[in-house]
Parts: sequence; C-alpha cells; structure tokens
Amino acid sequence: MRGPPPKSMVHLKNLKKLYLQKNDFQGDVDFLCVNKIKLFKTDCGKRGGVTCTCCSGCGYNANNDKPAQ
Repeated sequence: MRGPPPKSMVHLKNLKKLYLQKNDFQGDVDFLCVNKIKLFKTDCGKRGGVTCTCCSGCGYNANNDKPAQ
C-alpha cells in the first residue's frame, strides 16, 4: 500500500495491536493515537516513511530512506 493509511481506521476502536510496518505508507499517523492501541508499530523514526508520536515501536522500510545530500 502507498500513501497515508486510511483515516477510517480511527473507527476501529477495539484494536489491541496494529502493525503498519514494511509498506510504503507516508505521512502522519497520529490520528490513530486517539485509539490508545497498546502495540502500535509503524515505519516511523528517522528513517521511516511516517510520523508517529504514540507508536510503541518504529521500524522502517528501506525504500522510504532518502540518501544524505
């Protein structure tokens, strides 16, 4: 999948785990922070494709890495 995750995911209130790693998502996924998901992992961090301030873990997709200029 590419682009941002669907905003409709905010309606999934009973999620305990959500892993959005190893994909081409990009952008901000903080809209999902309101769900207070206990295990929430994305391709975030310095080398990831998304921004997430509430994630329990960050991985990254090498395809999203930008070479240093």
